[in-house]
Amino acid sequence: ASSFRMIFLPTPIGGFPTIHRSEPRALTRNLHPQQLRDWEGRQSSTTVGVQVYGLGYPSSEAATAITAAIKASFVEITGCPTVEVAAPIAARDESGDTIFPLPTTYLAYNLTEKVATKLKKHTCWSTEALSFFAYDLLPVIPDLLFTLRGFTSQDPATLKDIVRRTMFSPKYRLFTASFAVDNPRFRDCPPEVIADVLAQSLKVQVARRSRSGEWIVNVYCASPTTSPDLWCIWRNVLGAAEYAHSFVRVGSRVANIVCSGCHGADHSVDDCPFEKLLGWNGEHAL
Repeated sequence: ASSFRMIFLPTPIGGFPTIHRSEPRALTRNLHPQQLRDWEGRQSSTTVGVQVYGLGYPSSEAATAITAAIKASFVEITGCPTVEVAAPIAARDESGDTIFPLPTTYLAYNLTEKVATKLKKHTCWSTEALSFFAYDLLPVIPDLLFTLRGFTSQDPATLKDIVRRTMFSPKYRLFTASFAVDNPRFRDCPPEVIADVLAQSLKVQVARRSRSGEWIVNVYCASPTTSPDLWCIWRNVLGAAEYAHSFVRVGSRVANIVCSGCHGADHSVDDCPFEKLLGWNGEHAL
């Protein structure tokens, strides 16, 4: 008999918390190139990318136990006996050293289309055995742009105004508008309109690094482009800008906080919103 008991959370009213990624290909970043090709060679309609809550890159010994636990959970949830699970293999540089950050995504395959759709539609599965997230592995442009540090103020309104004035200043307005050429949403729109629409989506969130206690500012904004590659260029240029203010000093880009729980890129595990969900099981079995 299975040791798993089906107690997954229903979708909360308003949905599960949003997991913000640091880049469009965050789920497959730094996978071994051959593994990535093999994974992408399978039909996305019968595969599911899996990230386990609270688990990072596995050791060889842990990979066996984790893949078995994911497989058992999938069989229990869906009744699909054909599912197989592959653990991530980290890419290496020319010197043979592993490339960081290490990948944390597993691949469940040999699923039926119906089962794969069910898993990805619910997205978040919290069970007694383990809690995990089910995704498509296709690139998705995130709302999270970058993280800044260096300001002496933690007032969101002040910080948002600083970011807005820089991002949508004349220096960057035409640059941003040039990225909207491929986006049907902005077809035939003048640069001023594109800037106004994007500025309305701008959000900032003040957060704190759990280890250092340092205050940082997460910046979120809709994308002018539908191309993941163009988005990365746009993000990198804006991320290199100087967000200066005479009274609260200068904000500069810094590495994102990465949650060791949900793997989101805008908070630490101490502030993970999933831990606050009633009925959340978290990292129990593994």
